[in-house]
Amino acid sequence: MDDAMQVVRAYGSGHTSAAFPPPTQIPRETLDDYQAKIKELILDSNFAELEKIAQQNRAERGLLMGGAWKTWAFYGVLGVPTSVGDYTDADYQKQLTLLNRWLAAYPDSAAARIALARFYTNYADFARGTGSADSVSDSQWALYSQRTALAEQQLFDAARMKDRDAQWYQAMQHVAFNQVS
Repeated sequence: MDDAMQVVRAYGSGHTSAAFPPPTQIPRETLDDYQAKIKELILDSNFAELEKIAQQNRAERGLLMGGAWKTWAFYGVLGVPTSVGDYTDADYQKQLTLLNRWLAAYPDSAAARIALARFYTNYADFARGTGSADSVSDSQWALYSQRTALAEQQLFDAARMKDRDAQWYQAMQHVAFNQVS
C-alpha cells in the first residue's frame, strides 16, 4: 500500500494543469456515437488514431452531449469487451488481445496502459461475479486479486510515462477499491 501511495503522490508531482478553456461550441457528439467510433478504431487496430484521440482528449478536455468527458468515455469503452450483450470470458480475451497489440505497437503509451488497467479491473469484477461476498468462491477471489494486481502494475508503468491523464486517478481508485473489497 505504501508503494501505491508513493506512486499516486508522485504521479501529479511537478505537473501543472493549464486553465480549463471555455468551450468553443456546444458539444454535438453523443456518448453512443463517440463510443461506437472508439470501438471501431480498436477493432480495426487503428492504434495511431487511438493515440491521437487520447492526446486530443488530454489537451482539449472535450465534452459530449449531456456533459460526459470524452476522456472518461474513451477509457470506459476500451475497458470492456466490444461485444454486445452479456460478456463471456472469450469476449474479455479478445479485448485483451487487442489492448496488448496496441501496447506492443506503442510501448511508450500511457493511454494503452490506462486502458489495460481499466480492462483488468473490469475483468476482475467479471471474475468475482455479482453475488454477495460469501457466495464468491476462493478461485473467483484469486482471479479477482490477480487481475487487480495486473491493473495496478499497468498504472505503475503508466506513471513512468511522460503523458499524464486524469483518468489514471480514476483507474487507480478502482484498483484501491478492489484491494480493500
